[in-house]
Amino acid sequence: AEIVDISARLRKEREASMYGDEVLGLPPSRLYTEAEAAQAARWAELTYSLASQIIGDQEAGGKGP
Repeated sequence: AEIVDISARLRKEREASMYGDEVLGLPPSRLYTEAEAAQAARWAELTYSLASQIIGDQEAGGKGP
């Protein structure tokens, strides 16, 4: 369930994080704090780690985590 929550949160923020707020004329760097960016990076690392485990298990003939 954690990966689902992460995906939903990041999906919601994707456009603003890439393009900023076009209505207000703010770039992404003005919309997010360094702490929020660090959290997004941790989520990305977790997601990558889980995906790597699943792919590795699938290649080895397993069923994943």
